[in-house]
Amino acid sequence: MDCDHVREVVSAHLDGELDPPRSRQLEEHCENCPPCGQLVKDMRRCSDHIVEGGRVPAPADLAQRIRTSLARERAATQPARPLRQPSPWQMAAAALILCLLSAGGGWLVGSRGAVTNAATDQIERDVVASHMRFLVQGMPMQVATNDTHNVKPWFAGRVEFSPVVKDLSANNFELVGGRLDYVAGRRVGVVVYKRRQHWIDVYAWPADAPPAALAASVKGYNVMSWSRDGLVYWAISDLNSKELAELPRLL
Repeated sequence: MDCDHVREVVSAHLDGELDPPRSRQLEEHCENCPPCGQLVKDMRRCSDHIVEGGRVPAPADLAQRIRTSLARERAATQPARPLRQPSPWQMAAAALILCLLSAGGGWLVGSRGAVTNAATDQIERDVVASHMRFLVQGMPMQVATNDTHNVKPWFAGRVEFSPVVKDLSANNFELVGGRLDYVAGRRVGVVVYKRRQHWIDVYAWPADAPPAALAASVKGYNVMSWSRDGLVYWAISDLNSKELAELPRLL
């Protein structure tokens, strides 16, 4: 395993999604390669920081809110019956929901104001961690050019789809290159743009199902997602959200 391969699979390795033989190869490589060993340490610290810094305990009154919600729903569907206290099985169900939410590690704090599903949370964490690694490592791109005719063909054979690569310089988004990374256990294409001094990563992969559009603020970065023509896109940057929101229209 060489250094380029380590950079591609290290995220999957830290998430426990890499098969054991390749994990051992990565560890053996890192034992003899100080830069890659340091990369793994930096990524682990970044991931821990994101997880710990972006979560808070579930609200203390969550169980009561669930019971109240159940009572309101029952009253709405059976208006003719007098309101009764939740039955023992309903209280048990509420307690089970509370336990499951607590076991999930808390609630992700972001601009959405609500808890998203676990798959979206995992993607969001991976995208933020990937972008932070990109910045920490001094912008290591596997293809560095503003020529779309070089960037787009570079992805051929490396991923099973064709990410959208456009020259957006007329719209003040400068194409600077591309690379591969892993998000939620899958290899994805990353097209890199720059606006003024702000780096922008645009991740793409085939859509398993049409996802809901998302816009969030996580650890000082603006994150947004959308889908088009069978592909899912996630963009992340410290660029302000209003300017970042121009990308879905342009790509």
